[in-house]
Amino acid sequence: DELIFLDLDARKNNRNPIIEIIRRASEEIFMPFTVGGGINNLKDFRLLLSNGADKISINTSAVENPGLIYNASQAYGNSTVVVSIDYSYENNGNALVYTNGGSKKTNLNPIEWAIECEKLGAGELLLCCIDLDGTCKGLDNEMTKKVVNSVSIPVITSGGCGLASHFSEGFINGCADAVSA
Repeated sequence: DELIFLDLDARKNNRNPIIEIIRRASEEIFMPFTVGGGINNLKDFRLLLSNGADKISINTSAVENPGLIYNASQAYGNSTVVVSIDYSYENNGNALVYTNGGSKKTNLNPIEWAIECEKLGAGELLLCCIDLDGTCKGLDNEMTKKVVNSVSIPVITSGGCGLASHFSEGFINGCADAVSA
C-alpha cells in the first residue's frame, strides 16, 4: 500500500533526483510514495515534495550531514523524513552501515545509527541488509528486531524477500512495521 522509488546510482552517476518520474507517477498513482537517491539538501526535499512525493529517503547525505535529518524534519515534518540504513556484515560478524549505493563502508553500527537518526528527527527508518538484498533468501529479522526494539519510530525492513512467507516473517520475527521488496 506504499511505493518506494530509490535511485541507488544517483550519487555515483552524479544524477539529480528523479523529478520527472516522480511528477508523472504522482499523476497516475494514488497511494503514498517515498523517493530516494541523490537527495542532498532541503532544496531537493522541497522539489520532490512539490512534485508529488510524500516522503523522502536519505542515506549518504544523512551520514555525511546528520543535520539534514534535523533540518528536514523541522521544515517538512518528521513524517516526511525516512532515513535509509544499508548495512553489511564484516567477517567478524559485526554489522556496519554503508553509503553511496552500498559501495562505501562507514564505521557506524546500524543500531546506534538508527537511535541517532530518531533523535535527529527521522520519522521512519528503511533498513536493508546488503548481504541478502536480491538473494530471495529471506530478511535479516534478527537485526530488524534489534533496531525495532531500539527506536520508537516505524521500521521498514528490506533486502532478501523472495517468498510470501518472508513478508510474514518480517512482521512476526522481525517485528517490522512494514516490509519492502
